[in-house]
Amino acid sequence: MITRGLVALTLLAALAACGDSGDKAAPSGGASQSSSTPTSSTPTSSTPASSTLASSTPAASIASTPTGTPFPTAKDGQNYKSCNDGNCEVLVHSKAVITLRGKKYNATVKSGTVRLESGSGYVSLSGYGYVSWSNNGPVYNATLKAAEGDTAILIITSRG
Repeated sequence: MITRGLVALTLLAALAACGDSGDKAAPSGGASQSSSTPTSSTPTSSTPASSTLASSTPAASIASTPTGTPFPTAKDGQNYKSCNDGNCEVLVHSKAVITLRGKKYNATVKSGTVRLESGSGYVSLSGYGYVSWSNNGPVYNATLKAAEGDTAILIITSRG
């Protein structure tokens, strides 16, 4: 999340710099466009700045200026039944009930942290975390593939 913010901030600063140099280098044709008094620190969309950007940057990168890395997809989507055998990769929005080999776990996602809770306890993951647990049965491993806000992709594997 911090990396995305830094990338976005860097791109914003680069675009602002390109916009400023384009406005100074290319005089306005006396039309109704006034770019000498910007009202914010975000880049404005003026014809001279766009022309300067287009001439120095490939068109594909202008059209696809990233606002952040897209959230990945989960192999099993929101099909929580795929976890019945103890192995799955699922997308969880806020809350879900995941059954692992007959035992139900309540999954909750809040502020990028996932909590898997059963009647006998819970495990928690955040970041790109990993946790392993057992309840007198198979050993489960859970890895957080991605998490942001109230959405997460959880990879669960089991052995034993």
